[in-house]
Amino acid sequence: MKKQILFLFFLINSVLAFGQTELKKEPIDYYFTYNDYVNNIPNIPEKAYITIKEENPNSIIYKEILSESTNKKIKKGYTIWGIKYKGQLFHNLLLTNYEIAKDHAFGKFSVTGKKFNVIILDTKKDKKAIGRNGNPYGGGIVASALYKPNNTEWKDKDGNSYKILVFNAESPNMSPVHKENALVMLLTSKDVANFNNNDPAIIEKLSKGEYYVEEFLEFARKENE
Repeated sequence: MKKQILFLFFLINSVLAFGQTELKKEPIDYYFTYNDYVNNIPNIPEKAYITIKEENPNSIIYKEILSESTNKKIKKGYTIWGIKYKGQLFHNLLLTNYEIAKDHAFGKFSVTGKKFNVIILDTKKDKKAIGRNGNPYGGGIVASALYKPNNTEWKDKDGNSYKILVFNAESPNMSPVHKENALVMLLTSKDVANFNNNDPAIIEKLSKGEYYVEEFLEFARKENE
């Protein structure tokens, strides 16, 4: 009986240990504010590293941001605007639209430049980085004869669904609360129309569900040239 109890004890411990997520300890540069990033002033007041729970194509899920010297949490680390990890810029996904805001998650900028800076989040592969459903219509962009200016669901040419976050570095929309932070917000159909000067051809594509993620990324890159 004792042997059976011991075996059961070790079995439970093994299962629990296997189920635990192994954390990766990685060095980062961090920027408490957007202005720190623009002025290239990282790691104030001290250098830090991040403990990563999960890496996805366009996002990372983390546990803590810790001081390199003390191994203690960076004070107010949850308010950090962005980080550079493996040479790439990521934005704190807690600091975006309420309907998708997610703590302990950073989104990778797929496009950076003098004007448009863009994050794309695959709603399946990056789902742990998306806090809530930000699409008020529920169905995403689908073929219809109706232009939905507040739509925030985007498809690629293969039918995959995304959320897109963007800010314009030429005229950033600064936070009314944290005045040194540029807001990185959900892209809407209305934004796309405005960026294209309400071009009827673009609005028609939006109405038919034929304006794809690839087209916006190409547009953003060209605008940054």
